[in-house]
Amino acid sequence: MRYRVGLAVVFVSSAASAQPAPENYVSAGATIGLDGKLDWLYSGVTIDAGTKLNPTWWLHAALGVVGRTGYGAINQSITLISPSADSYEARVGPEAHLCTSDGTWCAITGADLGYRTNKLNGLVVAPHVGLDVGGSNLRFRPSVVLEVGGPVDTEEGPPIPDVGLGFTAAVAYQW
Repeated sequence: MRYRVGLAVVFVSSAASAQPAPENYVSAGATIGLDGKLDWLYSGVTIDAGTKLNPTWWLHAALGVVGRTGYGAINQSITLISPSADSYEARVGPEAHLCTSDGTWCAITGADLGYRTNKLNGLVVAPHVGLDVGGSNLRFRPSVVLEVGGPVDTEEGPPIPDVGLGFTAAVAYQW
């Protein structure tokens, strides 16, 4: 009799903890970063989404708008201004999720290819790394993204790539 009760307890507890792994996510966040084309400091908002391709790889997509938020020389104080919508961006690419066995913590890395408008006009390559932390549905996703965009004209020589480095903090829902 004890054997049957023990099996029933094991079966019920394993069935209760066996929740289906998430297949999709969507997140909304705020970003801040540095970019020479926007005269140093920028900020903006992003919406990211992803769908699982296999246990490790996801297809990632991002939409965002950023604008100049501050300017000034690096060796002096930066003047903060009200942000403007200087560039819209859409990106897509693969993303790897390496998670703990219970899925509470995940390390994320990926690389997107996309297009930007207005002041940052042109193609962009955006490798990114970050974390995905939280419960089964609601998650926190801090990340760092390096964006290398189309050439910037210089007066001294040939065009050079536009490089920006940003930090994003987002809240995600996964299902």
